[in-house]
Amino acid sequence: MNAMKVPAPTAPGDRTLQAPAVAVPRRAARERLASLDLGSNSFRLWIAERDDQGRLHEILSHKHAVRLAAGVGRDGQISDEACARALRVLEDCARVLRDQQVGAARAVATSTFRVATNAGKLLQAAEQLLGVPVEIVSGHEEARLIYKGVSRELGNDGLQRLVIDIGGGSTECVIGIDGQARLVDSASVGCVFLSRQYFGEGRVSREAMMAAQYRARDHLAPLVVPYKALGWHRAFGTSGTAESLTQVARTHFGSERLTRPMLTQMMDLLIQAGHVDRLHVEGLTPERRPVLAGGLALMVAAFDEFGIESLVYCPAALRQGALYDLIERRSGQDVQAAAVEMMMRRYSVDAAHAARLTMTAQDLFERLLDVLPGRFIGADPRAGLRALIHAASLAEIGLAVAHEDFNKHGNYILRQADMPGFSRPEQDLIARLTLAQTGSLRGLREQVRDPLEWVLMLCLRWASILHRQRQARLVEMPDLQWVQGRILASWPPHWGQVHELARATLVHEVSEWNGEGLAPAIALAFD
Repeated sequence: MNAMKVPAPTAPGDRTLQAPAVAVPRRAARERLASLDLGSNSFRLWIAERDDQGRLHEILSHKHAVRLAAGVGRDGQISDEACARALRVLEDCARVLRDQQVGAARAVATSTFRVATNAGKLLQAAEQLLGVPVEIVSGHEEARLIYKGVSRELGNDGLQRLVIDIGGGSTECVIGIDGQARLVDSASVGCVFLSRQYFGEGRVSREAMMAAQYRARDHLAPLVVPYKALGWHRAFGTSGTAESLTQVARTHFGSERLTRPMLTQMMDLLIQAGHVDRLHVEGLTPERRPVLAGGLALMVAAFDEFGIESLVYCPAALRQGALYDLIERRSGQDVQAAAVEMMMRRYSVDAAHAARLTMTAQDLFERLLDVLPGRFIGADPRAGLRALIHAASLAEIGLAVAHEDFNKHGNYILRQADMPGFSRPEQDLIARLTLAQTGSLRGLREQVRDPLEWVLMLCLRWASILHRQRQARLVEMPDLQWVQGRILASWPPHWGQVHELARATLVHEVSEWNGEGLAPAIALAFD
């Protein structure tokens, strides 16, 4: 794998010219941002500068065919060879990030990372190489970010648009107006899967092409009805398959848009060639050839199922959307907070009680930050605090199902829900915290890997105990100290006398916590 090389900028004009006599004020340095899209077929690095209006201007873009999905075996694991290819590319990406002096970066991982049973190991290695966390995004979140990138590229015209993104392991579908995504979905079928399943070693036949189309249509069919009901004025395709097929349309048909008759002729050309390597198309890159047949079959299936008349390629996609989303988060446009608020409304969560629970859990956590050794807190406690706040806000979401085992119902809802702005690990953490707010601690040990997570669970459990009577007034907080290797939580004597039930529950809680050998250890004092 060759290292990425960033060309040095060349000065315009004749180098022998003298500098002007009057000094020209230099433009203030713009912040450089980077996104890395770890897709199932390709890894894409995008670096851009942000101007004063928040717009991004591309500095460089790199794409590497990693073929990660092609390396997943029947056991559901990514092969060592595919992992090695991925890590070599990530080494190059890390080098470019350093050379370009990027101020902030965001890495998102998609379909293969969602399904591979050993993805966690590769994810950990990726984060060590890049020096930034890698977010495994759900299919719906991937679709939302793709549309955010597309909408910035296309601008506002007030018309509904359909966006189809055919990836290596999944296909994302969105209908939106201007910057608003109105309908988002993800189908678990991609060009790598179809190419492996029906076009082994690159061989193409009419029978295989028809079988691949029907398989793809079977995955897309459940999505179609609401899309046709909502409607659209123009259709756009993003990412590698749409780009490659548009290149074929441009070369062979002199068209910048795809139509169903053109796709039929492309299939005929490929079937006549009999093999993807024997298809002679100017501009078709070697890395796209192994997945061209699967991508073409999937595009035809999308045209047929959705009833698309023509489709235009849009160069923006997930990598641009991830950066614009990052900018919005940093500017206070909190997509996660909006998603939590939407979930609270949908499941009729008691907002006043949730606010009190959140305030107490946050207060406990911030007090613990002042006393706990660093090994319990980790490098990014603020990310943990955000998860705690969201979990406390949604702690009672399971009451919409039943009062008994409401924490388990809430855990299930939050694991399955579509929550825009959240990566898969972030959503899973909130679900675990919701589960852990009450009940036995014994079953949690297998699920928790980060010491900070135990601290977050402790805060939410204690907040739930202190607010068990759902009183409207503020609760009295304990004095927290780190004494002889454990947390010492102290309340004055009168508190324990007035709140006998809370005191008894806390004593039992601490006994169970210490009995399970969980860290940090805890001691109580009422004096």
